[in-house]
Amino acid sequence: MSIDRKGEMELLLLRRIENAIDNFGGMIKEYREKELLSLNDIVNRVGCSGTYLFRAEKGSKRVPIRMRVQILKKGLGWKANEIKTFLVETVKRYE
Repeated sequence: MSIDRKGEMELLLLRRIENAIDNFGGMIKEYREKELLSLNDIVNRVGCSGTYLFRAEKGSKRVPIRMRVQILKKGLGWKANEIKTFLVETVKRYE
């Protein structure tokens, strides 16, 4: 992989992570719509209630970091390195 391509991929990952930090609920909904999944599809993967996830998507539910990681990993299929970067960037932003 060329250096330019690798840099481009890292930039896209950082944008994706910034979106997850800035608009967590909207990012979930965007993923669901893109993948043609129902709210229940994600609920079944994550193991939370439909009401919880619905409220998280709408921004009316504050989602603890532990649950955010679970949603990213199990619900949206993020890889370990993506989640690690998400956590690092979250801490940087709120330090």
